Amino acid sequence: RRAALARLAEAHGLLILEDDVYHELWYDVPPPTPLRGLAEPGTVIQLGSFSKILAPGLRLGWLVAAPEMVARCVDSGLLDSGGGVNHFTAHVAAAYLDLGLLDGHIARLQTTYRGRRDALLDGLARFMPSDCRWTAPSGGFFVWVQLPEGYDSGALLPVAEQAGVSFVPGARFCVGGGGERYLRLAFSLFPEAELVEGARRLGAVAGKEILGRHRAPEREIKRLLPGRAVPTKD
Repeated sequence: RRAALARLAEAHGLLILEDDVYHELWYDVPPPTPLRGLAEPGTVIQLGSFSKILAPGLRLGWLVAAPEMVARCVDSGLLDSGGGVNHFTAHVAAAYLDLGLLDGHIARLQTTYRGRRDALLDGLARFMPSDCRWTAPSGGFFVWVQLPEGYDSGALLPVAEQAGVSFVPGARFCVGGGGERYLRLAFSLFPEAELVEGARRLGAVAGKEILGRHRAPEREIKRLLPGRAVPTKD
């Protein structure tokens, strides 16, 4: 499909902007070849970000494109006048690269984030209602959870926040509606034990909502909530 997209862009003279900021953060198998590697030169501009692999506050990234495209971005009035790129952070990142530190740092990030991802997945498997679904991500920062049909993650959010856990409702990522059944969890920031605890609290909140609506019998409660319930407040 990626190759077909590249061929389609070439056939119609379209430019693909490939936002690939998590490309270095893979945990199981290497990511697929970037679209830039599947298309003719001049078809794809690939974007990366130091904000994901060094520090969020850098707000610094890079682009990979055909030389004439790079020249058009560099030879601009904004940059010629000293605007655009933060010079200090750009030189900090450049020095870090020149010292050869980036590869080892990324390897440590992969190990750390893999452990945090696995901790969150373990917590979800232990505590979330069995009617919920999710997929183990092979890279990036996030796990997407699917609620049963008819449930809205946006309505669940304030209840979850009262229990001390938060997420981003799926509807925020959809144009023109949709995504209400989904929620996005991040595992990049917190230690493994806190991620498991967050999954426990989320599972208790989701289970209470699902079971409360269906007025399930006791045996169904035990089936849907394999973990022990927790109060909605600490």
